[in-house]
Amino acid sequence: MRYIALVLLLIMAPLPAHARCAGYHENLLTPLLVAGTGMIVLEVGGFHSALAADVLELRAANGKSIPIELRATHGGVHQRQLVVVPKSPLAPGRYMLRRIAKDEHRHEAHEVVVLSLADATRQWPATCSAKGCDAITPVIGQSQSQREELGCGPAESIDVQIGNRDEWLRPSSTAAKKLAFVTLTDVASKQTQSGFADVVPAGESENGATIGIGHGMCSGEFNVATDARYDATISIVGPDGVLGPSSSLELSYQPSK
Repeated sequence: MRYIALVLLLIMAPLPAHARCAGYHENLLTPLLVAGTGMIVLEVGGFHSALAADVLELRAANGKSIPIELRATHGGVHQRQLVVVPKSPLAPGRYMLRRIAKDEHRHEAHEVVVLSLADATRQWPATCSAKGCDAITPVIGQSQSQREELGCGPAESIDVQIGNRDEWLRPSSTAAKKLAFVTLTDVASKQTQSGFADVVPAGESENGATIGIGHGMCSGEFNVATDARYDATISIVGPDGVLGPSSSLELSYQPSK
């Protein structure tokens, strides 16, 4: 009986991970912004996420509907990123972003906190001022290929070191996420992928701030191929949800054998 129980346990162990891969999920990439018309980015993922309609609404704390525009959609590996912008500047306060399509997927509510410029200046005095928030140009450092075999498949990425010491890119106790917008063009096929990637702030990784360009076990924004060479650009998203100047670089994915 013990042997049978062990076999059943081994068979069933991967199921939770597989269920997480296959299950529909949403992730708000911009939960904290500075007042204005910055981007709001919602990530929609899961094996069947392509069936979910891109219909979104934004409401203020009092329930008032805020006009928004779907500016871009970036497709990835079993996921996509929806970029919306308000049609008029958002005032400081709390807002709720939600998919409103009538489909079988659950409709999660995502809170967007909008800070005043004065609050942002107190939070990041070296980045924001009464005139606005400074754009950040990424300082490109070394890159390293990463591959890890996991339950549903490998996680693969090219990790790019960012040499910036800007205040905005340091670890913070706020809910602010650090994002970069990346374009990745295969030199041979000329095919281009684009989307947002997390910036891991300096102090949270051994090599300082890094950007992982690739995908996890089940989904991700970029599909990287072994020995492929890429022309890439990287832009940092500032506290105000605005893209800064881009930096160009050449990358290749060469994981350890």
